[in-house]
Amino acid sequence: MGRVYQMPFLAFVCVETDGMDRSSLNLIYTTYWYIDDKVAFSFENETSVTTLTEKDLLQKGFGLGIMIRCAAKMASSPAGLKTNLTTSKNFFAGIEASTLA
Repeated sequence: MGRVYQMPFLAFVCVETDGMDRSSLNLIYTTYWYIDDKVAFSFENETSVTTLTEKDLLQKGFGLGIMIRCAAKMASSPAGLKTNLTTSKNFFAGIEASTLA
């Protein structure tokens, strides 16, 4: 009998942390992903904050060893007024090594 293996992959998720449950509000999100402090991806008029995947990064030629952060705006409809941009802190995505003395 053959075995099924799942290939691991990276995914970065932009999460709201204010504790409010907005699931019943049917909001429209615009999500920006910054790589090394430059907007590298933007996802407009989505029904949730968009996850950035390893596939997205590879398709644009990015690897690890990058600083990454997300930002998002919300609106009640695609044509509605958007909230102010809320931005996360930078996150290092890669491997860090240190020398032991």
